[in-house]
Amino acid sequence: MGRPRNPDPKLKASIAACALRIVEHSGVASASLRSVATAAGVSANAPYHHFPAGIAEILGTVAMTGFERLREFIGRRTVNKSGVDHAFEVFERFVQFGVEHAELYRAMFHASLARPLAATTADQKGAATFQQLNLLKFLAYDDLVAPLARLREQGLLRGTDAHAASGLAFAALAHGLVGQFIDEGVLLPESSGEPWSPARQAMTAEVADSLLNGLMSSSAQQILPDTEPDDPAATMRPADDPSWRLYPETFLEFFPESNSLWIDLRQPLSLHVQGLLADRGLPASFVVLTANNPRGQSMSPEENIQLRDALRLRVREAGLMSVQVDGVSPDGRHREQGIAVALGREAAVQLAREFGQSAYFAYAGGAFSIVGALVETPDLRLPR
Repeated sequence: MGRPRNPDPKLKASIAACALRIVEHSGVASASLRSVATAAGVSANAPYHHFPAGIAEILGTVAMTGFERLREFIGRRTVNKSGVDHAFEVFERFVQFGVEHAELYRAMFHASLARPLAATTADQKGAATFQQLNLLKFLAYDDLVAPLARLREQGLLRGTDAHAASGLAFAALAHGLVGQFIDEGVLLPESSGEPWSPARQAMTAEVADSLLNGLMSSSAQQILPDTEPDDPAATMRPADDPSWRLYPETFLEFFPESNSLWIDLRQPLSLHVQGLLADRGLPASFVVLTANNPRGQSMSPEENIQLRDALRLRVREAGLMSVQVDGVSPDGRHREQGIAVALGREAAVQLAREFGQSAYFAYAGGAFSIVGALVETPDLRLPR
């Protein structure tokens, strides 16, 4: 096939697509000008007409596709829109993408791209490709550290710039963890045969937890209020909590903003609703806790965010999984963010007391109950 006088966009796209398939199926080492040209059905010299920098530019185009897919994967609709949990979610998605697309991920960070990326000038062959790739790498980095930037705005993160040392540590750890998983580094080999196995997912959560605990400011890690759970002075009467009478009137919204499930605690739970809870992965018994407005006293949105994130960190430190549940008033004007977590009564009472909560909701036997924490009162099975 002769060289066309002018670059053919369709042929250029075809060559790039063939290179992508070779990388994904056989690895970046198998992607040469000859192998790409053969796969595309063109002469060995034809790729130069569309990619003047040769195989480096072709790999750059493959890497661009990888970063576009990575950004799409990170940016998919998130369960947690802000706070520490969003940082965990984005970190985990980055690692999952790398593990599930190992060969493409290697191509995205291949050493052959380092020199042209570091010296993209107007007269350099393939300059437009490398400049675009540089931009996509920056945007992917920005997507990864965006949750840290929001934590910094809330005063929950150490340092002055989430894109500097904190962001670099966050990105470097995620990148390094992908390398450990896909190249079976110092970690034990994965025996399940699944690239993104439950063991690797759990390890990713533990690594992210260790890093975020170091990045968070001391105020974010502080647990309020500082009282002993069994201290009689910390207990309350129902009348001491202005919102006590509203507990039985609450709506619970599970998985807000992500195919949410609403439960009206004023009504008995039907078998259908019980089945929906089970279908969403919730256990047969769990508790719903919040850290907002301790002792029934209204706090600022910023203070409630800090308390909410401290509660989530505490649960993660205990090695427990949780899902977001919001308590909402019947008129929709009042909302408190909380979590559902599988905890026994003693542990739930202690945790609720540490965060200054009068009570919490417990689910068991197909029904919810109000269980006192700071307020010492018999359990109230709902609906009232």
